[in-house]
Amino acid sequence: MKITSIIALIAFSINLGFSQSKIDITFKNYDKDFVVIGYYYGDRQLVLDTVMRNDQDHFLYENEENLNSGVYLLLMSPNNRYIQFLVNDQEQNFSIALDTLDLGKPIIEGSADNQLFLDYVTFLNKKGTQNEALISEMNAKKEKGESTESIDLKRKAIDAEVKAYQKNIIDNHPNTITSTLISSTKDVEIPEFQGSAEEVKLKQYQYYRNHYFENIDLGNPVYLRTPFVHNKVDSYINKLTSQAPDSLIQAIDFILEKMEPAQETYKFYLSYFLNTYAGAKVVGQDAIYVHLVDNYYAKGKADWVDEENLTKIVTEANKIRPTLIGKMAQDITVFRRDSTPITLSEIESKYLILYFWAPDCGHCKKATPHMIDFYKKYKDSADVEILAVCTKHRDKEPACWESVDEKGMDLWINASDTYHLSNFRAKYNVEQTPSIFILNEKREIIMKRIGAEYLDEVMSEIIRIDDAEAAANAQMK
Repeated sequence: MKITSIIALIAFSINLGFSQSKIDITFKNYDKDFVVIGYYYGDRQLVLDTVMRNDQDHFLYENEENLNSGVYLLLMSPNNRYIQFLVNDQEQNFSIALDTLDLGKPIIEGSADNQLFLDYVTFLNKKGTQNEALISEMNAKKEKGESTESIDLKRKAIDAEVKAYQKNIIDNHPNTITSTLISSTKDVEIPEFQGSAEEVKLKQYQYYRNHYFENIDLGNPVYLRTPFVHNKVDSYINKLTSQAPDSLIQAIDFILEKMEPAQETYKFYLSYFLNTYAGAKVVGQDAIYVHLVDNYYAKGKADWVDEENLTKIVTEANKIRPTLIGKMAQDITVFRRDSTPITLSEIESKYLILYFWAPDCGHCKKATPHMIDFYKKYKDSADVEILAVCTKHRDKEPACWESVDEKGMDLWINASDTYHLSNFRAKYNVEQTPSIFILNEKREIIMKRIGAEYLDEVMSEIIRIDDAEAAANAQMK
């Protein structure tokens, strides 16, 4: 594969007692009056500055402060073509000359690291061309049924040459951005394992995951401004980690601990994870949000957050915490139509469904028929009870009972709380309706926030798991 983009290294220099970054850019065949300099920042690409033309082919970027180390972009109008360049803390004063008709051949002066990387890119292009030719030859031989052994050997030789070239840069130029980037893209070398095919596969996965970041120092601040570290983090979290909340919490804590020496990286990813799981769509993953608040924000480990926003973040976590999966459901006392009290803890059934609803709720009107079908199927066969709590109160409460009659909801336990004495809204974080919770025999919350149309499917799976665990426990006895 041809590599057409470049990574150039910006150098820092001392001028008249202060640090200064200077990028002298010369274009051929470019008729616009400005170029944009941007940079990578986690999962984003941000604009650093817009540089105006100061003569026919010349653009000059200057800054009295050092640029942060990382990968930057030189973006051209109007078709958004760009080249990439690197920044480190050693060389900041350099020039780039390029022709928009051939962006793959820039001339860079004043940066040894740039030249090192460009030489590397040229080498990769050459080896890539050779490899592509061998692949074409190999495919032709396969079609004819001929042996491809000799071609395989040649391709292995090319791979060995590339690895040797990379090792030479890493060993002999360890403090360069080029070396850092090459090290970071190296694959994890998995050793041979013994055992059955399934055992070997598991050991390979565990080894790969445990060594996934061995070539990346997440405590190095340069990585925040590279185009690949976010993909590495994302893959580790979403592909190499079980999506169970406990596993994700462990993985996130591991990453944040590694990043802590690079405070800007740590700040970015702590904020990123909080925002990601604040709006988590997967049931149960709100536990990650609560964990981050309790263990980082509430403990002063996010000191960049002002007091007002910190209070909002902590308040939100406090609202979610009582309804986390695995928590004991809080007891509430609500009232039947005849005003007699019914307490959640006095309802005897193996499973209890809490259904918070309102008569004027459009989604509830769609949900209730599913609830009725579900109840008829599971009431006797699985010992399931439903406590349906209408959220209307005071003078609007009579509409609850009118809807119960109209919709045929008198199959299960119906209740309301005219004066909100039970505080059910706070205890179950009922901000919208319908809101459904599944409680087990111990009255632990085992599922929540699911659509009524999926209740049958979810309940079937819960029963299957419980039956399997019961059978396993019986065998152990």
